[in-house]
Amino acid sequence: LMSLCHGSALEEISGDVVELAVIDVMGLDSQTLNHLWECSEVHKFNRVEVCLHLLQTLITKALDDGVLKIPPPILSRVYQTISRGFVNLLNTKKITDTKFPYPFAQIIAIFLLVHILLTPALISASVPSKVLAPLFTFLAVFGMFSLNFISMELENPFGLDANDLPLEHFQQEMNDCLLMLLHPNTDLVAEVDPSGKLDFNVLYSEIHPTEVQDGAKRSRRIWSVRELAKVANETDQERSARAESEPKVAVVPTTEETQTPTAVVVAATGSAEPAASVPVKVEDIQPMLTKSILEFNDCLRQWTGTLKTQMADANKACKALATCSERIPHLVKAAEALAKDSNSLDTRSPNHWDAGLLDLTHIQL
Repeated sequence: LMSLCHGSALEEISGDVVELAVIDVMGLDSQTLNHLWECSEVHKFNRVEVCLHLLQTLITKALDDGVLKIPPPILSRVYQTISRGFVNLLNTKKITDTKFPYPFAQIIAIFLLVHILLTPALISASVPSKVLAPLFTFLAVFGMFSLNFISMELENPFGLDANDLPLEHFQQEMNDCLLMLLHPNTDLVAEVDPSGKLDFNVLYSEIHPTEVQDGAKRSRRIWSVRELAKVANETDQERSARAESEPKVAVVPTTEETQTPTAVVVAATGSAEPAASVPVKVEDIQPMLTKSILEFNDCLRQWTGTLKTQMADANKACKALATCSERIPHLVKAAEALAKDSNSLDTRSPNHWDAGLLDLTHIQL
């Protein structure tokens, strides 16, 4: 029933354009199925509200029958969570039900049409190059239409398009969570293996090894998910053999334990000979920590200086590019003037031609 409720909610926000998988919906009795069909097809009730009411009825009946031995204040939290989920569904439906204003969309379409007509004319008039003019026109028109199409995709992210949210994946995750509750070992009480290590000093030494242990192989008491599958099917003999093959970590007391401050000595023992014991005193920890912090500060300071230098170079490049773009129109005008003057070069004096070149050089500078 919860899987049906979740699937109905996702189908509702998608506009019923997608049909999601539900866990054994035909497993419900005929009276419940007839009630769901009548509420949905005949009376046109909201399917999510009907499923939520059925869930609340089941919870209340289970509490009255003694199946759920939960205090009422704690059980009220369940009803609050169900209500909060329905409120979030209503907030999500606002995205689907609230359409983009139609006059606004028409104005955008009209301006895009004007943009298509005027942009080529303006760019061809201002850019004389036969290569750059079409390129600039394409980039301007393509960019504006791309933004418009992207906004249309973002208007309704619930559906079957390539850029929509994966509703089927959401439903599959919900079904997996519900099936996890039906697994035979769901209510398994975790226990500690007899070979497990419970001493704080031993476990702390394995997680935070000293310099003596850096070169030695440590016993792995923090397992990954993949390693759990290998250990789960081990027999008692295999587990005992693996425990004996792993290097053990033991706390070695010192003779000066009663006279000096507390010192923890960690030694690796196994098939090889034990390594030399080196005590790690409490007063030695602070200098090591201070040294590490200072090294970190130096690295951070160097990284900050490099970042500032790169930002300064980027600002200089932007300023140079802006200056170059400001000088391009003047260079174009000067080149056009010189081209016109070249037609009457035979009738003009050399001094006048030199003056034109000096003007062009002055504009470039």
